[in-house]
Amino acid sequence: MTIIDETVKHRKAIAKKRLLICLECDKYNDTTTQCKECGCVMLFKTFLPNSTCPLNKWGADTENTNKDN
Repeated sequence: MTIIDETVKHRKAIAKKRLLICLECDKYNDTTTQCKECGCVMLFKTFLPNSTCPLNKWGADTENTNKDN
């Protein structure tokens, strides 16, 4: 497995964990898949390693952020 494959696999796992948290949140809009607090489309935002939840329910992926540089 290449470093790219490992990074993609890691980001998918983190995004899944984050999105599961969002799906349980009362600020999540099922229709638009957006957060009512920040307005972001969560299907995309959860994949971004440096993104954070405005309600502090999940944070940046500091484990893998430095490996990308």
